[in-house]
Amino acid sequence: MTKAVYWNQRYVGGTYLNWSVWDFVTTDLEEFKKSTAEYKVGMIGEFLDSYDVYFGFEELLEELLNICDKIFIFNTHAYEETFPLILKYSSSKITWVLPIMLYGNDKVLFDNAWLRSKVEWYSSPELKKDLFDLNPYTVKEFYFDALMHEVGDNKKFVISNVRRDGNNTKILSRFGSEPLIYPQEFTAKTMVSEPSQYKGYNCLLADVVPVNIYNAAAYSILAESTYNNNYFYLTEKTTKCILARRLFIMFAGQYWLRSFQSLGFKTFDSVIDESYDNIEDNQTRWSAAYKQVEYLCSQSQQPILDQIKSIIEYNYDLLWSTDWRGILDQQVLEQIDL
Repeated sequence: MTKAVYWNQRYVGGTYLNWSVWDFVTTDLEEFKKSTAEYKVGMIGEFLDSYDVYFGFEELLEELLNICDKIFIFNTHAYEETFPLILKYSSSKITWVLPIMLYGNDKVLFDNAWLRSKVEWYSSPELKKDLFDLNPYTVKEFYFDALMHEVGDNKKFVISNVRRDGNNTKILSRFGSEPLIYPQEFTAKTMVSEPSQYKGYNCLLADVVPVNIYNAAAYSILAESTYNNNYFYLTEKTTKCILARRLFIMFAGQYWLRSFQSLGFKTFDSVIDESYDNIEDNQTRWSAAYKQVEYLCSQSQQPILDQIKSIIEYNYDLLWSTDWRGILDQQVLEQIDL
């Protein structure tokens, strides 16, 4: 059986076009249509420009549906604008490759981009040195960092609680439009989402593990980018904590911790009460999570740091030793029904 693949020249994050399974590879749609291949696969990369669906995406998808046996649609972010499209285009031909686990939907493959990209970036010796400058097992001035660059209900909840309870002096925090707290040696004073450089590498401010901040605070309060109960979404926020060997308390959607564990990672239920993960209502779940912040702020740091060492070392080793790209590639290959 002859096999052809078409790619629309937008980012897909992999080497799919170089696979030996293809007899014919093209970025020319008209050429692809004329191909006599017996099995045709279409690959559409990055269909969102920021939060907007790019012009012509649906027209291209409709064309490919008429001629393809299988279509893969890639995007490195998942926003609310994504989900109406997933529902609208429910054809068995389509597989979405996104950085989410969409509960109850087997047409979405979890793209582990935010895990593998940080490992790839910090594989550079100049950058990895930062990880050895961290002191994860020493007592810190602050108990938690809570750095909320964007405004969302989960972030508003965290900051409002930090600022009204008696632990605000124990938590290093910033929120929304407040002045940024820059990582060590980060001389380009850009906004979080603006392209910049660190040690000569192109990046965003959010890409950099903030050694000076993590060495000032023992644990992290994380409010992930979304908190929808229908899916799991992991970004660089979490990966940086794994790289830095940190305990974190998560303010996200229901079952976020359970989904994180399904990737092979451990959480901190032997140290704190993580039953908050099971609570459906956002405010109730976040209130239960914040009680764990208060609990840790009432405890001596060193015994806790000693307790979590085996967990965070396990997660750090798993992050580095797992072939994240290979896992995703295998899942994509299995979806190509030959």
